[in-house]
Amino acid sequence: VHSNGGRVWMLQRNGEVFCVKSGERPMVVQSPGRQQLTQVSSSFGSIWAVTSDGQIVERKDVNDYCPTGTSWQAVPVTVLRVAKVRHISCGLYCAWAVDERGQAWLRL
Repeated sequence: VHSNGGRVWMLQRNGEVFCVKSGERPMVVQSPGRQQLTQVSSSFGSIWAVTSDGQIVERKDVNDYCPTGTSWQAVPVTVLRVAKVRHISCGLYCAWAVDERGQAWLRL
């Protein structure tokens, strides 16, 4: 569960993602293709997630008019020289990732 601009992003164990604002019904967010998400992190206008195969995806076009965004875009982990990511945490101007070896990576 992560909060983003008054909205909460939730990930169920089965990989389903929901976005909800207080007093409103949860909105289902489509998964990226056939990939299941294992973790989600949000910051103002930015939603990042980790897929079951250790890849990072970012939710595009998240804003007040389209609170769930429009699509998922892969973030190449090869830039980080990492094979698989286990955890992601995004802030206002950066994102941290932890790989399968326990090493932390920063993307500005």
